[in-house]
Amino acid sequence: GTLLNNKHEISERSAQALKKLSEKGVMIVIATGRSSGSVTKYVTTALAQLQQQKVPMIVFNGSVCIIRDQQTGEFEKVFSNTLTLEAVRDLIRMTSEENLVLQFYNGETGEVFVNPRPGNEEHLALVKRYGDLVGKPQTVVEDYEDLLAAGILPVKILALTPESKVDEVFAKPLSVNLHRIRGSPHPFFVEYLMPGNTKGTAIAALCERLGVGLGEVV
Repeated sequence: GTLLNNKHEISERSAQALKKLSEKGVMIVIATGRSSGSVTKYVTTALAQLQQQKVPMIVFNGSVCIIRDQQTGEFEKVFSNTLTLEAVRDLIRMTSEENLVLQFYNGETGEVFVNPRPGNEEHLALVKRYGDLVGKPQTVVEDYEDLLAAGILPVKILALTPESKVDEVFAKPLSVNLHRIRGSPHPFFVEYLMPGNTKGTAIAALCERLGVGLGEVV
């Protein structure tokens, strides 16, 4: 709905416009709610001709910032802000009580884990819809105990819900304070991040790292 067209692609016209900007010395930065794995496919295809060796990527709606070296394919982590164990437990409880699907995002690997209830057609349809939207496969798990036991905490959690329940889920009280975002462009999920994690705060942190003033940012 922003850089991507309705086929979830970067058009040739958009790619060429960004290439021309990079040729003039403008650093192109991707800022998105998507995972690092979902974004990398665009950076290595439609945006592969950018005239900059390093492409910063703000992903998971500002919870993670990484910089990709276009020559080596290596990533440098600028920061990664995970949810607390208390927050994860509370969201697992809430989504279970409300019969919602919880998606768990591993910020280190970019993996997306999801736990639809077996045989629940509504759950399976929501998982497929989200997979089609972002073009990234999800790993189905029965629960998240193995991940939590291994000390893996998500940088973002999504509650997949029928569109008719989005406002209700968004307003659902939790025992911890979290930053909430209604999914877009068609809201059938609610995102949860730690307070203060936004694309804007991530851009400010990246600019500080790069020594770029916010007055130089579009």
